[in-house]
Amino acid sequence: MCALFEAGGDKSVLNPFVLGESLVAKASAMSPDMKLLTKVRPHRKLDLRSIFGQTYTIRARDGKEIGTISGDKLFSEVYIGAIYDHYGRSWRVTSHGANEVFVEPNEAFHHTRPTRYWYINVENYQDGSRWVSKSLELRAFFGRVEVTDTLVGYREIDERSGDLVDQVTYDAAQVKKYRTDAVWMEFGFVDGVSPDTHFTEVHSVEHALRVMVPLAIPCDPFDIAGLTTKSSDGSATLYIYDAVRGGIGISKAVFADISGLMTAARPLLEDCECKKKGSCPRCIQLSRCDHYNDSLHRDAGIQLLDRLLELVQRTPERLNPQTLEWSEL
Repeated sequence: MCALFEAGGDKSVLNPFVLGESLVAKASAMSPDMKLLTKVRPHRKLDLRSIFGQTYTIRARDGKEIGTISGDKLFSEVYIGAIYDHYGRSWRVTSHGANEVFVEPNEAFHHTRPTRYWYINVENYQDGSRWVSKSLELRAFFGRVEVTDTLVGYREIDERSGDLVDQVTYDAAQVKKYRTDAVWMEFGFVDGVSPDTHFTEVHSVEHALRVMVPLAIPCDPFDIAGLTTKSSDGSATLYIYDAVRGGIGISKAVFADISGLMTAARPLLEDCECKKKGSCPRCIQLSRCDHYNDSLHRDAGIQLLDRLLELVQRTPERLNPQTLEWSEL
């Protein structure tokens, strides 16, 4: 509708090279009343802040509008109890209303971090590759997943000392679910090393890849997310997924160039100067981590990446999405 409005109803000016063939085909099949469309002005119905389609107005106690924020930021920035900084002023979120967030001035030199947990359920397999050696097996998949994001409370931290001031747990957790595209990697280790060590290795590689994705595949860092999980038998699974409902093609591009991303991530770990700490925000520590950046270590990530880079040089077996069986190329 927006394309037709901007074209003044002239479908011949819709450029498939710019807009994409699918969009042009859909627009060309429509015949709206242009007089009515001009009155409606369809772009006013769209939210440019977020494709999640909902914008919240931030208001002070006196009703004054402080600003606006997209609905997908409710769990990360303006959850109830959060300290929210806006144009140099600090506010405490007190409650939510109908498309509104209510705040009051915050005087404490504190900041808050949400306590969130993610769960990923695989819904279908669309592609897959497998590499196998005597000591390591890597199974990489691309497909559709359902992400469950649960907000259970927050932690309040003194900015000057770094001490934990308060830890709040809500009476009822807040949950949102959405379907999106994802890449996930399953590892099979045959080397006698403890599962905890392997978890640190996989978790470190996950963070390194997430840092590299926006550099290799132009996107906002918040357009992707990741998670490393541990199963009951101690094995770890690495997920990288589009942090956007429905997916926007990022994880598909990740799957297409897994070896290239691993190669690019290697110097990130090798060249950072945080050798004593093992990790830092300059290399693989990320603000959005289900494990609060625990179980991370540069050397562990380098060790696993070296093994993976050697492994993915081999010709992989490919997955049949219908039978879920592997076969040689």
